[in-house]
Amino acid sequence: MRDEGPGSPPSAEDNWRSVFESSPDYIFTADLEGRITSVNHVGPGRRREEFVGRTVFDTALPQDRPAVAQLLARVSASGKAEIHHGSAVTARITPVLPLRVRTG
Repeated sequence: MRDEGPGSPPSAEDNWRSVFESSPDYIFTADLEGRITSVNHVGPGRRREEFVGRTVFDTALPQDRPAVAQLLARVSASGKAEIHHGSAVTARITPVLPLRVRTG
């Protein structure tokens, strides 16, 4: 059992949460069916609730949807992370923390 008292090192979950919450990049997690489960922040005038529960296909540009579908299928089958460079975003898809999106 890990000591979680004052001065103990942060857990992997603590580290991930810190990166997730403080990153200037738009980061979201999704399950292997592509359903968005959480987002770190959204653009001006948008709310997290607009994205959580939707699929990555709802938010992807039409020309990127076939590649995203293939990528999700490969990650699901292999259990290994991959990166997708789309028209508007770059997404890193992993079995554990499925999507990290960097705009620009």
